Amino acid sequence: MKYMGIDYGTKRIGIAISDESGKFAFPKVIVSTGAKALSDIVNLIQSETIEQIIVGNSLDNAGNRNVIMEDVDVFIEQLHKLTGVPIGFMDERFSSTAVRSFDFEKPIANTRGNSRPTNHIDDRAAAIMLQRYLDRQ
Repeated sequence: MKYMGIDYGTKRIGIAISDESGKFAFPKVIVSTGAKALSDIVNLIQSETIEQIIVGNSLDNAGNRNVIMEDVDVFIEQLHKLTGVPIGFMDERFSSTAVRSFDFEKPIANTRGNSRPTNHIDDRAAAIMLQRYLDRQ
């Protein structure tokens, strides 16, 4: 089974994809939040033949829902209506911290194939969150 992990943010949405066996998660892309984001993600779900979506459950340190979860709820409702793909949740706390603990100062290829330094880690945070989910299955 192939999975997609989504780390939803107010500016960017990190996307990770699993391998065909659903054992390993890999960063895929960062999508800018906005009008086109939903269609970009739907296209990716279709092209990658995604069978399950796991969305980061944005919680504070006490385990309570963050304010952003209201936006996430609207987003996943629209995504489910457009795709029909089952959507689950996984705690995303500290996934960004985990990414930052590694040395990612090397240039990363952007969508045009050029290499440039970036501090955007949303796709890697999505991969960590998705990998946590896959490991628990």
